[in-house]
Amino acid sequence: MVSAGARGGDQLGEQISSPNSTAINSRRDQMLDDVLANRVGWTGPRPALSREAAEEYHRQRGDQVLIVEPGSTRRFIRPAPQVTLEAIVWAVRERGLSALDKPTNQDRLQTLSLEQRGEVQARIERLAAAGKIPCP
Repeated sequence: MVSAGARGGDQLGEQISSPNSTAINSRRDQMLDDVLANRVGWTGPRPALSREAAEEYHRQRGDQVLIVEPGSTRRFIRPAPQVTLEAIVWAVRERGLSALDKPTNQDRLQTLSLEQRGEVQARIERLAAAGKIPCP
């Protein structure tokens, strides 16, 4: 069963959500000030309401839809630690070339720069030439 007070609150909520009434917006502002000052203890400037904040946000963003534009998220590629190269070469030496198909080594390969990938390839080729890679 809904009490009369709850129904009154629902009606007030419907009135406050009406964007065309300045009297209602003024009442909303008074209620917000009351809540902030008396119930929460807020004494600073009143925070922006969600509609006002959203309008300001869209004004500032203009036609940009994304929060972060793709060009600004360019990843700075740093060389992977030397231990990553050693781990890949060790895995190949112990388990053969099939070790490169393992998810762990696939992840390691993704972290390597092009120069490091070339170094790993050269080292694996030297191991293969020396016969130090197990055959599957």
